[in-house]
Amino acid sequence: MKYKGLRDLIKRLEEKNLLNRVSVAVSPHLEMTALCNKVLRAGGPALLFENVEDRGCGKTRGYGMPVLGNLFGTVERVALGMGIDAGDGGQKTQSGKGSTGEKAALALLRDVGRLLSALKEPDPPRSLKDAGKLLSLAKAVWGMAPKQVSGPVCQEQVWEGADVDLSRIPVQTCWPTAAARSTSASMRSPTPASPFPSPSPWAPTRPLYY
Repeated sequence: MKYKGLRDLIKRLEEKNLLNRVSVAVSPHLEMTALCNKVLRAGGPALLFENVEDRGCGKTRGYGMPVLGNLFGTVERVALGMGIDAGDGGQKTQSGKGSTGEKAALALLRDVGRLLSALKEPDPPRSLKDAGKLLSLAKAVWGMAPKQVSGPVCQEQVWEGADVDLSRIPVQTCWPTAAARSTSASMRSPTPASPFPSPSPWAPTRPLYY
């Protein structure tokens, strides 16, 4: 499955009940991260916050920009993000943590891993049949490559010059001990020395702004 942009992926996630829209006001200061963290631990869906509202310093500020969290919080959603749909083969799969959908997605991702490994260090083809198989693998991976397009959706709104103002973006403050807001929020399990999650390279709760 190919997507024209993030909106197509959101639509597909909604069709598979893997995304919930949050219409109530949620603050990017601690609240958003707390919700994403709780839902992530429960193996729940991605969250699209449609009404982001900062209530810091006794003032309320609304943002005209939705925020998508927990997009890659499960194996199934990672696979969907790569265009791999466990239900494309016609079989019915149940979604959710530990479900048949998760297991099918994991199997498909492993197939992709083996495919990429074979392309990196391919065995010399021993017959025309082997050569044809290698060519089909190359074509499959080529379909995943990014493509340059004119008039992308992400450039529907462009800020330039004096209009550039990062405070217009609902950047999260993730933890009470954080020194400042962060656009690259990440987490790992808390340690005995600290009750709050610590930074790590993997960030399933990292938000997307669009």
